[in-house]
Amino acid sequence: MVGRANSGRGRGTTIGRPPRSTVGSSSSAGRGNPNADAFMDDSEFVAAAPGLDQFQVVDDMGTTPSPGSQSRVRGTGISLEMPPRHPSQRPTIELIDGGFKDPTVGRVAAKILKTMFAGPWAHYEDIPHEHFLLMLDRFRFFYNWPADMDTDILYAFRLDVKNKYPDMMHEARKRAARRLLDIDGITWDGHDYTMLSAHNPKFIPNEYWLQMIDRVWNNDAFRRTCTVNTTNRKTEYQGMTSRHVGGSIRTAQHRDRMTQQWGRQPTTSEVYERMHCSNRKHVPGATGPPTDPPIYIYPKAAEYANNYRQIREQEYPDLPSDAIPPNDAELWERSVGGRHKGRIFGFGSS
Repeated sequence: MVGRANSGRGRGTTIGRPPRSTVGSSSSAGRGNPNADAFMDDSEFVAAAPGLDQFQVVDDMGTTPSPGSQSRVRGTGISLEMPPRHPSQRPTIELIDGGFKDPTVGRVAAKILKTMFAGPWAHYEDIPHEHFLLMLDRFRFFYNWPADMDTDILYAFRLDVKNKYPDMMHEARKRAARRLLDIDGITWDGHDYTMLSAHNPKFIPNEYWLQMIDRVWNNDAFRRTCTVNTTNRKTEYQGMTSRHVGGSIRTAQHRDRMTQQWGRQPTTSEVYERMHCSNRKHVPGATGPPTDPPIYIYPKAAEYANNYRQIREQEYPDLPSDAIPPNDAELWERSVGGRHKGRIFGFGSS
């Protein structure tokens, strides 16, 4: 298995909000980086000339797609090759809990990163702040937002990239191992990353790919972390290898989706069930919460949910089940025994 890790950094993972004066153009009229004017889908790769002076969309075989083969971000209806030309055609971005309200916005951010990949960035923290400002300028071609939200939009953009980056690099290494087998007939040994040297994805120029291999992936610390992460992913926790069923979208996005469907804000318990019950997944068109008993994916999840209900009933015996206590978040934190390493069981750092 190709390792998936973030080892060897020795750096913090906080996404700092830059001073407002450092952010690029605050206009929503579409001024952006003119050097990044072609985009790609997940199934494609982008070749970037050194120095960010030219970008060209290419497919997996290295050829330029025909003009009619516009790639789109899944679920958005947005063409990455032909962004809306007039600001009135661009959706207005909304934020929730510091991130994008619409999960598909983050997919556009990830595609822009791939299009503008221009360094040996093995980790998210390796990407220069100045490059994020360039990407934000390009982001303006797709969305509108008020001028005074520049800093908040940049923060949300960085948050999405940060969350997706480990998977992006993991997938790049996994594809390289697959191409090593398909093209060269050699099975990767799972240890020597130099075997993957000739099979960089086209959105990462080979010179940067080689530096990432030499500087990060081929060192012992990274290999050890890969081994630990692989073991952890395969280790069952009370019969399950995954501790939630919420998918890739954030808890706040689940909460917002439930609010839109039900016409009211869901309780903490209802959001928790969405994330930890096999029969509480999103159902398009649903107008209210499910009525069947929740089926938790492992015993500990059911135990904490029961703790919450008991504490809630003790403190608010007359409160309707669909009403939200004034200290709802505190009740949940108490029910799981407080925070552990800054995180609340079932809700992460939220």
